[in-house]
Amino acid sequence: MEEIRKQMAQVIYRVLSGDMSAGEAIRQYDAEFRPKDDQSIHRAAHALCHYRDDADIRKKDEEYSERQTTALKRIADKLADGLPLSDKEGYW
Repeated sequence: MEEIRKQMAQVIYRVLSGDMSAGEAIRQYDAEFRPKDDQSIHRAAHALCHYRDDADIRKKDEEYSERQTTALKRIADKLADGLPLSDKEGYW
């Protein structure tokens, strides 16, 4: 499971760097990661859905943008270390 978490972290980092859209990341999750039985991956995908859906809010609210981006980076950092996400991570 650690390897799949690290792969998902790389996808999130690509979103945060602007190399991939959140929508593309979610499509990749559906194709590659959804079948995996790892709740941490599913929680990270949930966070990506919020990130995609809240793009308009982030443009209008710098504080919200910073909080959401920081939370998504924390998720990616944890996954990059192969660590599981808690029940509350991925939900905001």
